[in-house]
Amino acid sequence: MAIGYAVGQRQYDTRSARIIPNVLPVILMAEPDLRDAAYVTLWAMFDVETTKQEKFTWDVDDWAATSDTLSAASAVGDGVLDVSNPKRWLEHDEWMNKRTGEHVVVTSVNIATSQVNVTRAVTAQNSSGGTAEAAMNNADTMIRITTVVGEDNRRLNTRSTTPEEFYAYTQAVRKDLAMSRRQIKREFVNDNEWTYQEKKQMQEFRKELNAALLVNQRARYTHPEMGDVTHMTGIRSAITTYSSAVGGILYEYDWNAFLVNKALRKGSSNKIGVCSNEAILAVSEMTLDRVVWDIPLSKKNASVGLSVMTVNGPKGGTITLVEDRFLSDNFGGEMIIIDKSQMKRKVFSNNGINDDLHLIPETQDKDDPGRVATFYGDIGQSYGVESHHSRLTGISGGAKARSAA
Repeated sequence: MAIGYAVGQRQYDTRSARIIPNVLPVILMAEPDLRDAAYVTLWAMFDVETTKQEKFTWDVDDWAATSDTLSAASAVGDGVLDVSNPKRWLEHDEWMNKRTGEHVVVTSVNIATSQVNVTRAVTAQNSSGGTAEAAMNNADTMIRITTVVGEDNRRLNTRSTTPEEFYAYTQAVRKDLAMSRRQIKREFVNDNEWTYQEKKQMQEFRKELNAALLVNQRARYTHPEMGDVTHMTGIRSAITTYSSAVGGILYEYDWNAFLVNKALRKGSSNKIGVCSNEAILAVSEMTLDRVVWDIPLSKKNASVGLSVMTVNGPKGGTITLVEDRFLSDNFGGEMIIIDKSQMKRKVFSNNGINDDLHLIPETQDKDDPGRVATFYGDIGQSYGVESHHSRLTGISGGAKARSAA
């Protein structure tokens, strides 16, 4: 199907042939479906937060690390350990060497030299039966267990972490619908062209927003004509920690490992998978490989099929799958898994001006006898803890069990 494009008011090649009294040309829109822009539908459900500037920030904190590695070997009887991250160590901490099983208790920490003084093999003292002291190797993993104090104890240092600041921008978005006075006046049996065009422009606007919210990249720059410009952050662009390239067939066991180790590892146990066609087919195919249809021959009519709407993780948790046709058309083989609890819909509104998405009527020039309506918003999204979301790319199909490789 070939569609012509025009800048400004809608034009027909032969206007007299198209404008027939009392007959509205039947123009069929290709699939006006929610799946055309599934992500923006989800975005509209996120909790709204207003911001008083186009730049907004949020802090992300994490739990203190529970392990570290040695940066040098330590012989039997050596009470000094060279460690990779000395700030993870505090006096009175109990640590365990994962390889040897030996337990040590920290007596002092030197941040400058990355060394800690410890009491070795504490659980083996006084014939307690614990693991005896043994030589420790460079790169041995040390696991932090807990704080140890005795009958005579004093105030301890506080263990804390430093939050990391993240930021993003709202983006000013606009679309105008302009018609001549004659176009506005014409009335047809079914409807008029203004109503049709208004609906169509809203749908186009919705699809463009969907694309920006998915794949746009954070940016700020000065444009020679538009001045200060900011771009919102698309969720696809934000995900880095748990992003995996499949590179072909997504096998069932690899899929389960991805769910356990990445997609459902952190955050909410119920997430949403925004998918391309290939991603949905892959999950269906690995399921169909295990399905055996039992259809009695006596039945005259039978229906067979499988619809995978929700995926259950091996350790609990679910992912609800929805297709986004922007991904299907432009980023085939991808699945973006969203933790909805981390998402916020950001709106730059202040001083009595609400710039959530809205329609501004009658924005034409004063001497214009026609009509212009403007769709406008200053909007964006914050994604919270980035590692609560995940992404798969390069999916071409699905199969049961595991890869032969």
